[in-house]
Amino acid sequence: MSGAQFILKKLELLGIDTIFGIPGSHIDPLVTASLNTNMTTVIACHELSAGYMADGYSRSSNTLGVVFSISSPGSNNLITAVNTARIERIPMLIISGDVPIRFSEVPAFQSGNHLGSNDDELFKVITKYSNRVSSIEVLDTTLERAITEAFTPPFGPTHLIVPYCVLEETINKIPTSINLKALKYQETKNSTDTVSLLQSLIQRNKKLVFWIGDSFNTKEQEEQIFDLA
Repeated sequence: MSGAQFILKKLELLGIDTIFGIPGSHIDPLVTASLNTNMTTVIACHELSAGYMADGYSRSSNTLGVVFSISSPGSNNLITAVNTARIERIPMLIISGDVPIRFSEVPAFQSGNHLGSNDDELFKVITKYSNRVSSIEVLDTTLERAITEAFTPPFGPTHLIVPYCVLEETINKIPTSINLKALKYQETKNSTDTVSLLQSLIQRNKKLVFWIGDSFNTKEQEEQIFDLA
């Protein structure tokens, strides 16, 4: 399968059924490949709109919001939506297509590299994790890292710059799923400081109030909190 197909299959395995974005030459292999998946590809009028759509999708579905665009003018249009997701801790994955790797050292048209809009440094400031996929050989590990970081508390947006050639090249690996639920709670479960603090609060107070955030939204969680009460 191609790099673009690999990315989309990985997202499907996570249960993601809708992605958002704006087509363009640097990202078109991903858009074309999405037509042969079970996912719905929503084409927005502007990258900023697509970014907020992905944010809303993440909030409403309790999963990963995915938005794609070209680099430089396209990805730069996403900045406000991405920064909002960072502030409000919304799990999102931004995929920006870039010029082929062979143009990485020339000022190519609409390039996001250091000779263009320098997306590599720009997105490091407003995401939990931002990286350039340097070759098809590292696509699987880089994609896995981006998804994992988005769902490791505190949640937030992550970003991948994927050159056009990586989207088109063949990858000889099979995408695997990720247990997002386990990721969400692993940090709290492994934190003895958190457990000790909760134990102390419960033991020294006769009346307790639980303030439950918007991530508390399943029947299983409801039953657990009632059992605790």
